[in-house]
Amino acid sequence: MPASLSSYGRRVPDPRVLSGAGGGIRARRGRRCAGTRGLLSTVREKTAEALGRRPEAGLLLLHDLRRLHLAAAGNSLDWEMLAQAAQATGADDLLALATACHPQTLRQMRWTNTLIKTHSPQLLASAP
Repeated sequence: MPASLSSYGRRVPDPRVLSGAGGGIRARRGRRCAGTRGLLSTVREKTAEALGRRPEAGLLLLHDLRRLHLAAAGNSLDWEMLAQAAQATGADDLLALATACHPQTLRQMRWTNTLIKTHSPQLLASAP
């Protein structure tokens, strides 16, 4: 076996580096990470500038949220009408299904409404 292959994978790291003597891996990692937050922020900003900020993406988000909210509102009305029909016809299993599923639709409506309320001021203010 060639000498270069026989030593492959058998290299033992210096125990002083692993144990933390003289700074070690943890100390060096901490120093390196401390400065990367500013670097990452700068990289993000420069990338956004190079790609061009696209405020219309925010408007598309609002449009999607509005569509989701309206769809959930339509589903809520459907569950309500189904529950009324089940109650009128005495279909207890259908009434139980509507009663079990309708709260999830109401949760979806509250969720989309909250997102619209929190995101729309900033997104609409920054729109071209």
